[in-house]
Amino acid sequence: MTADPDIEVVTTKELSQRLGVTDRRIRQLEEEGVLEKFSRGRWDLWESVRSYIEYLREKRSEGPPSLEEAKARYWSAKAEREARSNQEEARNSIRLDQTERALQKFVMHILKGLANVSRRAAPKCPQHGGSIPLIEKEIQGELDRVLRQLSEVTVVALQDD
Repeated sequence: MTADPDIEVVTTKELSQRLGVTDRRIRQLEEEGVLEKFSRGRWDLWESVRSYIEYLREKRSEGPPSLEEAKARYWSAKAEREARSNQEEARNSIRLDQTERALQKFVMHILKGLANVSRRAAPKCPQHGGSIPLIEKEIQGELDRVLRQLSEVTVVALQDD
């Protein structure tokens, strides 16, 4: 309260509660020139209520928007939502051609690795004296090496090749 009995000073929070709006809306109304602060973070309650009622009356006298204006706002908002949705979808999608090239490179890595298994294992086989279990072990070791290399391949690595 101030010395003037006709002025009741309230905080932004109190004013927003009395007007039934948010604190943010109070700031917006101030920016629009509807409300005027009494001092920092303080408002003349009755002057603010009077200004807000006047603002609402003016707004009501303007009447509702025309059908054309309402349709234009609706279609504009819908187009904006669709554009945001399309942008989000584009960011989250993987291009088919990139995926296809990556898969082709992956298959080529597999074929190349498997084709070289016998070439790598063959030199080691004579030292085993024709022992089938040892030869199988050498071949299995080469297959394991190829599979281990393939497990380390990433889509990014394939795209960079």
